[in-house]
Amino acid sequence: RDVPVAQPLEGRRSSGSIPSIRSELAEVLKIPNARVILPALLVFWAGVSATSYLAIVFFQQAQHAGAAAQTAAGITSAGTFFLVGIPVGYLLARVLTRKQVAVISPLVGTGLTIAEYFSTHLWQSVLLGIAGSGLIFAFLISMAPMMVALIPRSGGAAEILGKTFAPFSFFGLALAYVAAWAVDASGTYRVIWVFPAVAGLAEGLILLGLKVPPGHERPDLARLKSGVKEAIGNRSIWLKNPLMRGQVSASDTNALDIVDSLRSFLGDPYQVPGNQKT
Repeated sequence: RDVPVAQPLEGRRSSGSIPSIRSELAEVLKIPNARVILPALLVFWAGVSATSYLAIVFFQQAQHAGAAAQTAAGITSAGTFFLVGIPVGYLLARVLTRKQVAVISPLVGTGLTIAEYFSTHLWQSVLLGIAGSGLIFAFLISMAPMMVALIPRSGGAAEILGKTFAPFSFFGLALAYVAAWAVDASGTYRVIWVFPAVAGLAEGLILLGLKVPPGHERPDLARLKSGVKEAIGNRSIWLKNPLMRGQVSASDTNALDIVDSLRSFLGDPYQVPGNQKT
């Protein structure tokens, strides 16, 4: 409470100016595509969470892969996932439109999870994960600017994290219990892959309603490349930042600064072409 950056929040509490969750949700839903992207992401996260909590047991019980094999597979696939996913995702985002990527990615993911249902060896799971890495990065590159626009802009950094991730945590935890019940009822851990398969199909159908503004059919890859190069070039500035030494300033916790920085990095898909801010 005595920390300077916490004082504005205390002032808002005392004055009663903190917006209610209902009013903030109403504001978020006014943003273009909010009623399409939010349900799609919630469905996706629920399906993934239902599987992720039990995947380790699936690898052990259904594929007979022990802890050592799973660890080795995880280390091997993690690096390959990025080495393959980033360049392939970049190319897909360059060739396909935002809407094509948004719809195709979860539908292909459904196919991959169905294949995972019938997998018998750990190396098959590794290959399936790498096969889908390109579409995952293409989805992030294409849809991240639209998703950033939905982040609440009031409060501090901690408030943003709480309000943004709390609904996903709730849906994920709820579906994890449903998945555990399904395993008990069916007697097989393979059933956990039904959840992401159904979620991917539902997400793809929901994102058919995505409306992309004219002139923004594809992401601004030039802006993204320049932003990445600048970030890499300024790594020495990061190390000198007081935040790295544990000194938190008001700007570090300001929601507007954080969201505006992300928008500047990714671009604003709802801005009229020709009037972009640099």
